[in-house]
Amino acid sequence: MGTVRSRQLSWVALLAAALLVVSGLLAPAQAATKRSISIAVKPTTAYAGSAVTVSGKITRSPRGTVVKIQRKVGKKWVAVGSTKTTTAAGNYARKVTLPRAGGTYSFRAVSSKTKKLRAATSRTVRVVALRKVTATIKVSRTPIQLGTQVTISGTITPSVPGKIAFIQRFNGAKWTDLMTATISKKGTFSRTYTPPASTRYRVYVPRIGVYAAAASAPVDLTISNGPVKPEITTTSVPFGRVGSGYSTTLTKTGNAGTWAVTGGALPANLTLNPTTGVISGTPTTAGTYPFTVTFSETATALNDSQALSLKVYAQPAITTGTLADGVKGAAYSQQLARSGGSGAGTWAVTAGTLPAGVTLTPGGLLAGTPSAVGTSAFTVQFTDTVNGLNAPTKPLTIKVFDHPVVTTASLPFGTKGQAYSQPLAVSNGSGSGTWTVSAGSLPAGLTISAGGVISGTPTAEVDAAFTVRYADAVAGLTPATKALSIKVYAQPAITTSALPGTVLNAPYNQQLSLSGGSGAGTWTLDSGALPTGLTLSPAGLISGTPTALGFSTFTVRFTDTVVGLASPTKALEIKVFGDPSIVTDTLAFGIKGAAYNKQLVVAGGSGAGTWSITSGTLPAGLTLSASGVLSGTPTADGDSTFTVTFTDSVAGLTPATQELELTVYAQPTISTGLLPNGVPGSPYSHQLVAAGGSGAGTWSLSSGSLPAGVTLSGGGLISGTPSVSGSFPITVQFTDSVNGLNAPTRALTLNVYQPVVITNASLPDGTKGQSYSQQLAKTGGSGTGTWSKIGNLPAGLTLSAAGLISGTPSAVTDAANENFTVRFTDSTTGTITSKVLSIHIAMVGAPAINTPRVLPDATVGASYSKTLSGSTVVGAKWTVDAGSLPPGLNLNAISGEISGTPTTAGDYAFVIKYSALLPLANNTRQFTIHVNPAG
Repeated sequence: MGTVRSRQLSWVALLAAALLVVSGLLAPAQAATKRSISIAVKPTTAYAGSAVTVSGKITRSPRGTVVKIQRKVGKKWVAVGSTKTTTAAGNYARKVTLPRAGGTYSFRAVSSKTKKLRAATSRTVRVVALRKVTATIKVSRTPIQLGTQVTISGTITPSVPGKIAFIQRFNGAKWTDLMTATISKKGTFSRTYTPPASTRYRVYVPRIGVYAAAASAPVDLTISNGPVKPEITTTSVPFGRVGSGYSTTLTKTGNAGTWAVTGGALPANLTLNPTTGVISGTPTTAGTYPFTVTFSETATALNDSQALSLKVYAQPAITTGTLADGVKGAAYSQQLARSGGSGAGTWAVTAGTLPAGVTLTPGGLLAGTPSAVGTSAFTVQFTDTVNGLNAPTKPLTIKVFDHPVVTTASLPFGTKGQAYSQPLAVSNGSGSGTWTVSAGSLPAGLTISAGGVISGTPTAEVDAAFTVRYADAVAGLTPATKALSIKVYAQPAITTSALPGTVLNAPYNQQLSLSGGSGAGTWTLDSGALPTGLTLSPAGLISGTPTALGFSTFTVRFTDTVVGLASPTKALEIKVFGDPSIVTDTLAFGIKGAAYNKQLVVAGGSGAGTWSITSGTLPAGLTLSASGVLSGTPTADGDSTFTVTFTDSVAGLTPATQELELTVYAQPTISTGLLPNGVPGSPYSHQLVAAGGSGAGTWSLSSGSLPAGVTLSGGGLISGTPSVSGSFPITVQFTDSVNGLNAPTRALTLNVYQPVVITNASLPDGTKGQSYSQQLAKTGGSGTGTWSKIGNLPAGLTLSAAGLISGTPSAVTDAANENFTVRFTDSTTGTITSKVLSIHIAMVGAPAINTPRVLPDATVGASYSKTLSGSTVVGAKWTVDAGSLPPGLNLNAISGEISGTPTTAGDYAFVIKYSALLPLANNTRQFTIHVNPAG
C-alpha cells in the first residue's frame, strides 16, 4: 500500500490529464493542409496500344501517398492506373497503356483527401496515340535485262484508302522519292517502272491523321547484262471438285514463251494452255495428281520447271436418310454417314436441337440417353477439314417415345342388333402399334381391329369381360394391357307410327306403344309441343281436349328404367282442324293474249280439298283447276266477276266461298308509224297515238333526242320550233298509268330540213346546132329528189331527172319562147320547188351577149348605169327589141349602156338585140330590172 503522499500525487496526475483532455476537446479543429500535384507524360506521341510513363510530384505528402492516373472518356474521368509516391519529396511514376484506337487522349493525376491533407488534382496533359502502320514492297522480277519494265507493288496495313505512298530509291547516300502510288481500299499499291540501273527500293508512308509514318524494308533489283532465266512463281495450285469447272493461271517471270506438262499428268478432262498457262476444264475423277510444268522462253530458249500437285475431291454428301426412334431412358446410338470429300472432317448441328440427353460428336455419332418425349428436328453439317468443303446440310428428325399406357377406363354398353363401334385409346408410345384381345372374349358379333376399334353388331345379350393388349411398333417399348367389359342389351323401340287427327274442342285419347327393352320405363316429350289442351302421361297416354287449331309436330322418347337404355326418338304429328277460309280476296289483272297463272290460297281446314266456280264466269280463255290455279290465256279484255268455293276433303267442315273480280287489259301499243318532217324556224306539232291498255298513261323518250327547240310532253305531243336541221332518231315509250303496263317502245325519226331553193339565177345561152349542157342546182331539202319541167325547152334540149339540161339546139329562140319552169321534187319530204328560167338559142356566128339576164336593181330618183357586154364584132349595135325600159332609163346603141334616173317603181322585162355588120348577124336576150321605190 502506498503512502499518503504517493496517493496525493496520483490524484494530481489524474486531474492534470483530465484537464489536458478537456482543453483538447474545447480547442478549435486544425484546417487540412492544401497541396498540389504536377504531371508529365513521356513520350507525348506513341503507338496506340503501347505504354507511356506518367510521372510527377505531389507536395506536402508523405512517402506512400496513393496517386491515381485517370483518362478522360467522353465527359467522365476513368481510372486507368494507380501508384504510390516513392520519396519524401512526393515523387510518383506509373506506366499506362494507350487505347488501341488511335487518337488524342487526356490524362490527369489525382490524390484523395485525408484527415490532414486536401484532395489534389493535376493539370490535364494530352498524348497522341498513333496506329502503327506496316509497309511492304516487292518487285515483280529480278534480275532483269536493261530496258525491261517491272511492277513495283506492296501493301500498307492497315489501309488508308486514297492516300499517297512514296516509292523511294537509294542513291548511295540517302533515300529519294522516285514516284507516288495511291493506296487502294484493300491497302495495296502498284506502279510499273523501267529501271535504268541496279538499285534498292523502299516504300514510305508519311503520318496520316492517327496513322503513324512507316517505311518498308528495302528490296534490291539487279540489271543483268546477259539473258535472264525465267522463273515459275506458282508453287501450288488450288484443289478441284469433280463435276465443277476449274481454272487457275500459272505465273512466271520473263518474256513470252510456251508452257508444257513435262512430267506426270493433269487430272482427266483438264488441259494446260501452252500460251496463257491456264489449267482449265471440269475434272471427272477424284484423286491426287502430281505433275511437272516447264516454261520455255521463246527469245532466250531459257526455261524453268516446277513440280506441282493437284488434288481433285468429290463433293462431300451426307448419306444418312432417316434416324432410328429413341426410347425415353434407354441408351441411344446412331452413326451419321457421308460420302465424297477427303474422308476427314467434323460434324455439327447447324439448326434445331437434339433430344435432351443426346449429343452429336465431331465424328458424327449421335449418342446419349433421351430424357424427354418428343420430336426433335435439326439440321446437321459435315465440313471437310482437308479441303474446307461443306456437304449440303441435311435435315433429320429423332422421335423419342415413352412406354405406352391404355387410357380407356371403361366401354359403353351395346345394343343387340345395333352397330357398335368404340375406339380404344393409348397414351405415350409412337402412336403406331397393334391391338389384340389377350384374355377373355368379346361379345358375339364384335371384333377388335389391329387399329384398336371394337366394332360389329352384337347378336346376343351378354356381360363380357376381357383383356386388351397394345404392342407398339417401336422396338423396346413394353406392351400395355387393360381389363375391360361390355354389356349388351336389347334396344327398346317405339312402335306407334302415326296418330289420328282430331277436331277442335273434341275429346282426344291415344296410347303410345313400344317393343324391346325391359318393358318398364318413362315416356317423355323430347322436342316440339302437343296441341294446346293435350298432355302426355309418363305411361305414354296422350289425352285431353284440343282448344286451338293447327298442326303439332313433336318427338317422343321412351327411357328404360331397368337397363338405362333410351329408345330412338319418334317423330309424330297431331292435326287439329277448323273450317277453311279463302285468303285470296283480290286478283292481279290479266293481259289479253298473255299467259295468266294465279294460285288461290285457303287457310284453315285440312289443306286438302277441291276448288270450283259456283257463280259468275271467268274471262274467256281462263279456267280454274281443282287445286285452285286460275290459268290460261285471256282472249278478250274486260271485267269479270265470279265466286269461287273451296270444299275441304275432311267431312264436316263448312265449304269456304269468296267473290272475286278479274280485269283483263289489252296490251298497250304505240300506233304512230311516221312523223311529219319539220322546217327550221317553223312551228312543229304532232300528237303520238297509243292503242290498248286502260287508255291513260304517260309518254317518255327512252333513247335519242329531239331537235333543239322541240319537246315531248307527257301527253304524247311533240311540239316546238326546231332551230336546227338534221335527222333525229328517237325511241318513245308509253306507260299505262292504271295497270303499269309498258307498250313496246317505238323507234321514230323526226327529219328537219331547210326549204329547197333552186340556186341557178339564169342559164347560159346556146347556139343552134352546137352541143349544150347545163346542170341545175339547189340547196336545202333532204338531199335526194327528181327534176322536172313545165313548159318547153328550146327544141333539141331535154331535162334529166338528175337536173341536167343537155342536147343540141335545133332552132333559134326569141323572147316569146325562151321561158320555162323547172321543178325539184324532194323524194323524202315530197315538197315541190319551182323556178322560171330561160335559155336563148342564137344562130351560128351571132355575137354573144355576156351580161346576165337579171340586171342590178335601181331606185326611183337615183342615178342608174349598167353597161351591157358582148363579143367584139364590126358594126356592133344595141337596140330594145321588145318590151320597154323602166321610165327614165335609156339604152346607148353604141356602148350598150343603160342609164338615166328611174321615175317609177316596179319590175320591168325587155328584150335587147345585139347586131353586127360583120358577120351579118344578131342576137337577143331578155333582161329584167327591179326598180325600188324612192327612200
